[in-house]
Amino acid sequence: MTLYTRFRHILLVAFLAPATAFATTSAAELPLSEVARAALTRGAATATGAPPFSASAWLAALPSLEASYLRSEEPLGTDESELGLNLPLKSPFLRKQDARLRQLAADLAEAEHQRQRLYYSGLVREALWSASIAERRAGQTQRKITLLQELRERTQALFDARGASRYALLLVSQELVDARLEHEDQLALENRWRERYRALTGLGTLPRRIEEAPVTDRQAWQAHPALRLLDLGWEQQQALIAAGGAHGAPWNLRLAAKHLESPAFDDTQYGVSIEVPLGFAGSDTQSSSSEWQAAARAHARERDEMQLTLAQSWRQLQLEARHLQRRQALLDEAAGISGELSVEATALGRLNELGSEIRIKRLIADLDRQSEAAINQLLIGQNRAMSQQAAGIPL
Repeated sequence: MTLYTRFRHILLVAFLAPATAFATTSAAELPLSEVARAALTRGAATATGAPPFSASAWLAALPSLEASYLRSEEPLGTDESELGLNLPLKSPFLRKQDARLRQLAADLAEAEHQRQRLYYSGLVREALWSASIAERRAGQTQRKITLLQELRERTQALFDARGASRYALLLVSQELVDARLEHEDQLALENRWRERYRALTGLGTLPRRIEEAPVTDRQAWQAHPALRLLDLGWEQQQALIAAGGAHGAPWNLRLAAKHLESPAFDDTQYGVSIEVPLGFAGSDTQSSSSEWQAAARAHARERDEMQLTLAQSWRQLQLEARHLQRRQALLDEAAGISGELSVEATALGRLNELGSEIRIKRLIADLDRQSEAAINQLLIGQNRAMSQQAAGIPL
């Protein structure tokens, strides 16, 4: 490699390294709301735009043109020519339903956006916490491997010096292999979740801060976007049924031009006529009433089922949260006792008052206790995130 080539390589590395470090740091420092927005932008289907048709503000249907010609067979008869334009106009009731439907369309679009935000927030939460838990477990098993490797080296030295049995050496070796197997499994699991996070968000680095505050409103799930969408859909269906009923019948406006021609005179007449349906209470058809009742029953049934599902998910997460808190206190206490037992076991081992198998198992049990306490703390954080999800609160 020439001096010039080496100099170019050094400059290129110096130029790219800060940019790479900045990108990694930026991704790690992103707030959860930005991560969820990245997932939504990357994965959500884009809207197809405006519908391929537009609604008229006044016309209820297409206008129609009517033409007629009547010729008299009498010598002094009159021939008639008539041209009419029929305009089916929307009634005030129908225009009111149109305005209601336009507002509902906007509300449904906003509710659908909130549903998408919540959906991708759930995917992000699942990937983040699963990867973090797998990473912590892999770190704990790596710590176990390090200690077992040191113990194996000491046991091997004692075995070579006739100070330890082959059984003790094989026991440590077996525990070391088991720890390595567990470590490989956790690394594979962590990599799978990291790859899922990368495919979901397009980001290569997990954010450092993934903790979320606990939900303080115990009834927050009742404002869940799924319930909002369901209620708005029912309101839209009611407006459509009302618009299609008898009260939504159009007003027919007719513009006419008639020409009368006879040997005695010629006359051209212009006129306008309007046909207004008379609506009375109970004038709707039975089919409209039956359609409304069937839709109301379907909405009530679906809403009851959804409310029950959301309430059960919420209660289960709250029960799990209380269980994890109590379990954390017990695990912290157990880890403290286990640490003291390990110290005592080591002291007794030096006095040859405790068998090597018991000492090894005591050491592994102490490591497992500490690992369980750390993992349980992560499970508490995961429970808070899933409670936010169950309450319908996006990132």
